[in-house]
Amino acid sequence: MATIVIAVSGLFWLSFAATIGIAVGMALQNTVGGKLLPFYIPHAVSGVAGWIGGLGASS
Repeated sequence: MATIVIAVSGLFWLSFAATIGIAVGMALQNTVGGKLLPFYIPHAVSGVAGWIGGLGASS
């Protein structure tokens, strides 16, 4: 959604806000994948990390 806003927006502030939103989404995905996931689901880290990575990429 945010990438579409960046692509079609002609307003700098709107594109900037969408870029910040993408950065926050990627940072959260990185935190979950690297720090929290092995703690909560130690037996299925790789499979769950793939789903969370996909969700982070689509934000």
